[in-house]
Amino acid sequence: MQGEAIVNRILADANEKATSFITDADVKADAIIDKAEEDARLKQEKTEAICQEKDAQIVERFKTLSRIEGNKIILKKKQQILKDLQIKALDVLLSFDKKEMLSLVEKLLKENAEENETLLFNIKNVTKDDIESLKITKSLKLKVEKSKSENQGIVLSSNKCDKNLLFKDLIFYAFDNNQAEINNILFQN
Repeated sequence: MQGEAIVNRILADANEKATSFITDADVKADAIIDKAEEDARLKQEKTEAICQEKDAQIVERFKTLSRIEGNKIILKKKQQILKDLQIKALDVLLSFDKKEMLSLVEKLLKENAEENETLLFNIKNVTKDDIESLKITKSLKLKVEKSKSENQGIVLSSNKCDKNLLFKDLIFYAFDNNQAEINNILFQN
């Protein structure tokens, strides 16, 4: 019996030690699982925060790109409107009757011509005689010649330089020089 008691005692001690090992292992496993779950939760929160930040950055980039593209479209449309206005202004100028056109030519000559220059012109319904009959043409002794250019207007030529007074260029020049004022009138923001 004593042998049986010893065996039972050894088995009881072994069971107690096994139970202790299992309990310790369970406690360690629970701690490891808790730590892993906490690490996973922290990593998930960090990842979600990074994703939200990245989402916000992407949204902001797309908003910026959309504004830029919208501004490009608006600018292109404004440029087209200005170009159309320039063409319309040229059409109006070219529709002047002879009297209005000669008045314009006289004004341009007073502001730009110098003595003994050559005046090359191409103006619909205006003849060489019409221009030669202007007082300014006579007083500055301008030599008048019909231009072979298709562009309407005048060019003053001398040994020093040529002065381009073609109507299309004058209108584009006027638009360029007054661009801020024109934009304020047309595109008030």
